[in-house]
Amino acid sequence: MNEKGPEPDLKTQLVFDYYKQQREEFMNLSRERTSLSLQFLVILGALSLVFNQSTSDLLKLGVAAVLVVLGSLGLVINISIERELHMHVVRARAARISLGFLEEFVAAPPTEPSTRYGIRQDKLYSPS
Repeated sequence: MNEKGPEPDLKTQLVFDYYKQQREEFMNLSRERTSLSLQFLVILGALSLVFNQSTSDLLKLGVAAVLVVLGSLGLVINISIERELHMHVVRARAARISLGFLEEFVAAPPTEPSTRYGIRQDKLYSPS
């Protein structure tokens, strides 16, 4: 049985879908990392306020230990998310390289706005 690979258009569509999926995963992880970092900052800020306001040395020691543990946990999670982000970027770049038309689009020089029509000048926005 002689099986051929997928036809060129289908292969291009599959690779392009894979590229889009990797880019979406990258964006989702970026948002997740930002949200998680903000949550950790809020929690650690509240705990540091408790630390500063407490008068008991035992409570300060406990809060300091929790601060260290949560800070370390946040660092480890942030590093692992950063690794995942890098992996998705590498995969997306590899997919983009295999798609010739995207590489041509990326390598194209920036174009200037068309001077044929000019830029619209509204009275509302123009200084008079």
